[in-house]
Amino acid sequence: MRYIRKLSAAAGAGCLAAALAGAAATPALADYGTGAQYQVEISANNVGGVPGDGVWLWIELNRNGSGDYTGADCIHTGPAGLNGAGHQRGDVTWTDSGGKLTISGVALVDAQFPVTVVVPDRYGHYTGASDSFVQGFALGPIGGTAQVQVAP
Repeated sequence: MRYIRKLSAAAGAGCLAAALAGAAATPALADYGTGAQYQVEISANNVGGVPGDGVWLWIELNRNGSGDYTGADCIHTGPAGLNGAGHQRGDVTWTDSGGKLTISGVALVDAQFPVTVVVPDRYGHYTGASDSFVQGFALGPIGGTAQVQVAP
C-alpha cells in the first residue's frame, strides 16, 4: 500500500510540474487579454478511408488586424504519397469584409503550405465542408467536414 501511495504522489508531482511548465509558456504564444477580438477554433476532418486528412487550428485575432495561431495536421494518402503529422504556429493577419473573416498567414504540413482561412464574422458554431473554411491547400482538397467555433 505504501508503494501505491508513493507512486501516486510521484505521478501527481510530475503532472503538476508539467502543468506549471505549460502555464509558464502560454503567454508567449498568444494574447488572451484585451487585444483579442476573436478566437477561431477549427476541426476539419476527412475520415473513413485513404486518403484521410485532418486539420486542427486555434487562431487568436487582435483588434488591430494581427493575431497568431497554433495547429496540427495529419495526412494519410496511402503507400504512394504523404503520410504523417505536423505541428505549426505563427503570426497571422486578418480582415473582416462581407460578413467573413479572411485570415492569412496560416500554413499546413510543418508550416510549408500556406492556406487562407475564411469563417463567419459572427460568434457561434458552424459546420460545413472543410474546404469552405480552409482554402487554397496546394496538396489538394482536405475533404470531409469541419466544425468551426468563432468566439470572443
